[in-house]
Amino acid sequence: MEIAKFIFHVLIFPGGLFAIAMALLMSGIDRKIVAKMQLRQGPPLLQPFYDFIKLLGKDVIVPRNALRKAFLLAPIVGLASVLIIPIFIPMYQEAFINSTADIIVIIYLLTISAVMLVVGGSSSSSPLAGIGASREVVTMLAYELPMVMSILAVCKKAGAFMGTNVSFSLLGIQGFQVADGMGLFHITLIPAAIAFLMVIPAEVGVVPFDMTEAETEICEGPLVEYSGLYLALYKLTSQIKAFIMSGLFVALFLGGLPPRTPPSPRRGPPPRRPRPHRPPLHRLRPRQLHPRKPTLLNRPPSASASCAPSATPSSRSSPWAEATPWAVRALRDWPRAPSPSD
Repeated sequence: MEIAKFIFHVLIFPGGLFAIAMALLMSGIDRKIVAKMQLRQGPPLLQPFYDFIKLLGKDVIVPRNALRKAFLLAPIVGLASVLIIPIFIPMYQEAFINSTADIIVIIYLLTISAVMLVVGGSSSSSPLAGIGASREVVTMLAYELPMVMSILAVCKKAGAFMGTNVSFSLLGIQGFQVADGMGLFHITLIPAAIAFLMVIPAEVGVVPFDMTEAETEICEGPLVEYSGLYLALYKLTSQIKAFIMSGLFVALFLGGLPPRTPPSPRRGPPPRRPRPHRPPLHRLRPRQLHPRKPTLLNRPPSASASCAPSATPSSRSSPWAEATPWAVRALRDWPRAPSPSD
């Protein structure tokens, strides 16, 4: 079962087909953005897929004086080395292969892909390829040391936080960032992040670190004698390295996402609040629907008596004070029709 799971991770997800699809898609997005920055239409988004399929149908030509085995095996070994790397990079606190030294394995695998480019160019017996291979060696010596130093800075910081000397596990580094914040926001790790960002274009071999291929000078250098399937493998290796370096930067410096929590059990709807009982409108009397405010005319006698101003000794004996209740009753009963007794 473990062997089948390992083969699935290497060939399907996160390596293999998934890494190839994401690498080609990222290359298409990059070309589209560059075209928009230069105010031109640019190629379609899926153009790298079309280019890869087109190269698969081309003929493979091997130079007469080339070392045939090294010439044909170099692109295969380089592609295989980069396809294994994604299984060591954790995704959202989950590692496909939990190792205590996966950082060292990733550095070795990245170096193997660069060395295979040198081997392929040197075995083609072409002067232009030899110049490109020598340039690749110089470039590799220039960027490998800053990349290793920036990665070791993160490993040292994570190990000091966890109580060990150095932590070479990417899962442990992500755990450190979850507990103490993203590595990009640590003052001591900002220089390491900047150095790693500068190493990415050199590792991928794009402008301004494209002197290895230098299309205008040495006609793509080590790749000048490659064609068909093996040229497609070299191109795909470079694009997958761009995808891997981006994921590695995220794991080293942007891995401070909180751990995933299981979803809470689904509960039913909240209970409704009981509404106060109200009789239907057709059962209410008109005065209950529109109660009249008490006025001087419809106020009951007790209310009018209680609300009447308090009589003073001087007003009790006045005839107007004695006639006031009678006048109020007369005005209140005015709308009523007179009865026969009246």
